[in-house]
Amino acid sequence: MKANIFLVHTEYHLMISVNLIVSHYMDAVNYIYITEGKRLKRDLITKERNIHIQRIAAKNYGTTEFLRQLKDIQPSNFFFFQEVSSDNMYLSYWLHNDGVNVALLQDGLKPYVVWHRKNLIAHILLDTLMFHKEILKRKTYIPYFKLNNLYHYGEWNFIDEVWLTFPGKFNNRRNKKLRQLPDFSHQSMGILNEMFGVHQYNIKSSDILIVGQPRRKEYWDKEIEILNELIAKFSNKGIIYKSHPNTKPELLEQISRIKGLTIVNYAIPVELLIMQMKDTCIISGYSTALLTNNPSCRFYWTYKLLGNEGRLFSQLQIVNPTKHIKEVSTIDEIV
Repeated sequence: MKANIFLVHTEYHLMISVNLIVSHYMDAVNYIYITEGKRLKRDLITKERNIHIQRIAAKNYGTTEFLRQLKDIQPSNFFFFQEVSSDNMYLSYWLHNDGVNVALLQDGLKPYVVWHRKNLIAHILLDTLMFHKEILKRKTYIPYFKLNNLYHYGEWNFIDEVWLTFPGKFNNRRNKKLRQLPDFSHQSMGILNEMFGVHQYNIKSSDILIVGQPRRKEYWDKEIEILNELIAKFSNKGIIYKSHPNTKPELLEQISRIKGLTIVNYAIPVELLIMQMKDTCIISGYSTALLTNNPSCRFYWTYKLLGNEGRLFSQLQIVNPTKHIKEVSTIDEIV
């Protein structure tokens, strides 16, 4: 029986992996390696016999021993999400050279955004040196000396495929083979709902869902203002706020004092929460979670209300690759 390897770091990565397995690889043995960290709960289990979940270290897993372990599986495909990792670079390089199909999967908006990074060449040089230093520190090596440009998706020569939700919106500079990520199916949703124990949460599907994001302090006041305006506009509806794991406690404390807003801490991916909602509004500044389309809901990005000042908007051009997310300039546009 054929085998595949998935290397994931976040809940979103796990959701994409499970859905891809259900859609394309149920006739294979699938090994999902989850890096340690706070982003994924410990007790993830599944009854699916061809999905095996294992934990690995958060960093420095790119070793000769782990590479040998992966090669022993004799995988047909190696799927990963993050190029910002010398561990992933090392594993991808040698698996590709061993004849394994190396596939980079969509990591949020990264394939679509346009960077206007200051001192770009300096950052590329530093990233290149840092990666090789980390690889050598693990007593490993790769004979790959091209500049490591992490500001364009799918740059490494040894990536064979890039899987995307919106391949037509991707700037395919390296002429990679592009593959279409499937929509979430009822079967994959059933597996994910069971895996994350969605049934234990009292989710009211008609509530308005606001998806939080970590914010630089220069945007905090505007963020609070936007939330208050949303509550005033939808005073007759329940409004829940799902905070991002990296949100500063000080900002979260300010948000918790807003009347009419309920902060929820469900231990499930926000993308999975979005799929539980029905005939309501899903709102965020520009969270990549909203790329997950639930056709029964209305999706809004409010980042234009933050203004175009500050460090974020001077270096990053936000790109909306979807048809379902509406970018609004006023609260009145949210209906």
